[in-house]
Amino acid sequence: MFGTMQTHSTPMAQTAAACRAELARAGRSQTWLATEVGENKYWVSRRLAGTTDISVDDVYRICAALNIPPGRVLPDSDEAAS
Repeated sequence: MFGTMQTHSTPMAQTAAACRAELARAGRSQTWLATEVGENKYWVSRRLAGTTDISVDDVYRICAALNIPPGRVLPDSDEAAS
């Protein structure tokens, strides 16, 4: 019963997807982001793929590197409740 659709609708999955989109919009690679946040590319890959939960601290670090406000990647309360 628990399919892929439910996984992608979680607030963490939505945030990871939004971070991936912002990284692409900025024309930057995961390797670049890893350097900017002081982690390795596997750390970035796991979080942006949703295989490792993305924490609030991770979001702030990623957003700082991309020079965007965290609110741009965090789901609003209506999205998070669904």
